[in-house]
Order: sequence, then C-alpha cells, then structure tokens
Amino acid sequence: MPTVDVYRLEGAIPDYPVNGAPGEPGASLPDPDLDNAVPRGSARLRAVRQVLQAMATRRGALEQLDVRALVTREFEQYDSAYLAHKALREKRLDALKLKLVSSEQGGKALACSRRMITEAEWLLNYTAEWPKLDRQLAAIEHSLATRNQGFALRQTPDGSWGACYNAWFEKIGGTVGFLGDLRIRDDGHLLRLKYPFEILRKIESSEILIPYLYSLQLSQIAKTGIYNREIMNALEGALSQLLFKEKLRTLLQALTNGASFIDQAYVDPHRRFLDDTQDPILGNWGPWIMSGNKIIRTADLSQTYHTIAYRKGAVNYWPQIIETTLAIRDLPYPFGWRHSGQYRNHHNYDVVRILRLGWPHMTPARDCSNPDGDPRNVELGAQRID
Repeated sequence: MPTVDVYRLEGAIPDYPVNGAPGEPGASLPDPDLDNAVPRGSARLRAVRQVLQAMATRRGALEQLDVRALVTREFEQYDSAYLAHKALREKRLDALKLKLVSSEQGGKALACSRRMITEAEWLLNYTAEWPKLDRQLAAIEHSLATRNQGFALRQTPDGSWGACYNAWFEKIGGTVGFLGDLRIRDDGHLLRLKYPFEILRKIESSEILIPYLYSLQLSQIAKTGIYNREIMNALEGALSQLLFKEKLRTLLQALTNGASFIDQAYVDPHRRFLDDTQDPILGNWGPWIMSGNKIIRTADLSQTYHTIAYRKGAVNYWPQIIETTLAIRDLPYPFGWRHSGQYRNHHNYDVVRILRLGWPHMTPARDCSNPDGDPRNVELGAQRID
C-alpha cells in the first residue's frame, strides 16, 4: 500500500520539493513514497511486527523499551476497542491516499488535500479522537474533487500560511517555512503582509507559553487519549527556528503587526525550559509518557536535532548526547536513525548535524570509526555523507 511520507519544513535542507505560485513563498509538499509498500494486516499484528525500540529513562535508570507497545497499551486503557477503531480508519485513509496519488498524476500537487492527509495521519497515530478523525476523512474525500488548490499556499486571515489545517500546531509548523522566504526590500523595509500574525497570540507571553509547553511535554494517554509527541515535536521545531534563527527572529521583530512580543525576555524562559527538559542521563530531548505512576522519558532524534541545531550546539550534556546518538544508530525513527530499516537522507542530515556540532566534545575513543577526523564523513550503513 503506498504511503505518503510527511516531513516538517526544515529551512536548512535545500533539496525539499517546493511548489508555489509566482510571487508567493514556497511550500514543502512531500512526494508520495510508492516504493515503501507493506502488506496490510490487523492493527494488532502490525503493532507486534513493527517493534519501535527506544532509549529511555525511568526513575533515573536507563532502559530500552518498545515505545509502540507501551503507547498502544496506554491507548487501550483509554479505549478498549482502540486497535479495532484505528484499523477501520486506517483502511479508509489508505484508500484516500491512493486517490490522492491517482489525482496528482500528470497534474499539480493537491496542496490542500495533502495537508488534510497530514493532519489525518496525526489524528490516526497520535490520538483516539475518532469522531474528529471521521470528519477529517470525509473532508479529505470532498477536497479531492477540487483540482486547483493554489489557495492553500496563501496567507490566511489569522496570519498563518496554514490553510486547510485545523490544528493550531500544524498551522504554526506550516508557517515557519514561508517566513523564511520573506525578504526585506532594498530600502530596508519589510514587504508588508496582508494579515497580521494573530496566529501567535495564543502564546503571546512566556507566562502563557511555558505552562503550555509543559502540558505537552508529558503525555497521559490513558487519561486524555492523546500522545503529545507529534504536537510537541512540530511546535518545538517551529519555536526553535523562530526564536533562535537570527534571520527569522529579526524578521518577526520587524513585523510590528502581531509578533513584536518576541524579544529577549520571551526567548530566555523558552531556553530555560529546554535546559530543564533535557534528560541528564540520555542527553537528549523527547516525549515523556506517564505509565501507571511512573514517568518514562524517551530519546527522540528529531526533537533533539531541533534543539541542538537551532541553538548552534549551545546545549548541555554533550558527552551523553554523543553516546546516545551513536547508541540509537540501529533503532527506528523517531527514536533512532532508521526508517523502515533503511537510512534516509532526512534523518542522516539530523545525525550528521548533531555530530558536527558535537565534534569539539568528542573523545579519541569516540573517533575510532572515523579516522580522517572530519565530522562530515560519517558512514551510515552503505551510504556516506560527504
């Protein structure tokens, strides 16, 4: 069954597929992955087959666990029929993906439909909100009848470039890449936007932002029916770019129509939040999961990359980061380097950037597999990143 892989916008990666109307910022539209076909069985059989190992800590002790099985058990406490409900809707979503691929052959990418499928994937894999997912699937079916979806690439009245998304975090994530394409005119003035950034008002002060982030850091799946990993990863990726990338931050501060509150007094509490949520044993960042009366802290490659890359390596616990990054080499993404058992450039880039920024903290013992001493040359299976 074809799958549509969805990657978050990363301004530092130049080879993302880009589609946009003339005069409008670019949009990242992921290509359907038609080669990654896997036989479909029951949700329970897939959960058993696709073991998702991760490095984690529990009460200060290091362990390796199957996160997929853990998350599934927590969801089943929330909804005893969770696997059956998920399998039914997964089948419907697969059928819609096939329709999307067929509809795009020989024509333009259906940007709106793709975004709606992105959000449906989140609802399917990270929540047990079945009525909301059912409405989303119906909306996707309806959207496929619209052939010209260029409207999805334009700024919306809330100030975002998040048309066709319902979830706030999706709108924020979809906006960051567009902001990177805005330019300051030759006279030093920014091109005026059509709409102010009202989308950011939800987090317009650090007193609002920090408690909100802590509420996302810990997932109580058995209680809420939501695994916050995807929300937190997308939001932190966007925030780290907005607050730590000098170009984007300067741009936001120049936009007095909705984003002027982003100053140093706003950035500093966010930096402290990141410092406080870094695991001192693993060195990494990642979702925390409440299981019974215990909190399990996982090492997430993507979230760790966002924090390290956009802070340009100015983080703590580098020896632990290096140790964990190398230890998760053969584990599946997002808790390791591999995707469906293979190395992919998207994840390879994350690993190489982490190791490059951590190079000054490397010990000779950790350099044994890279004798030329250049962090750009890291062997990844049969590939070599040069």
